[in-house]
Amino acid sequence: MKPFMVFKDEQIDELINVKPKNKEQLLEVKGFGKIKVEKYGDEILNLFNI
Repeated sequence: MKPFMVFKDEQIDELINVKPKNKEQLLEVKGFGKIKVEKYGDEILNLFNI
């Protein structure tokens, strides 16, 4: 699957700006709803908590 099929550039930019530390903060990022957080949340958070 191509990355742009999962996340738009704007969502990636906002992730970088927000740097969420937990799923609650991730849910506040524009474009991230419950399903996307459930599906990709742990992996995304691992990237920011390295």
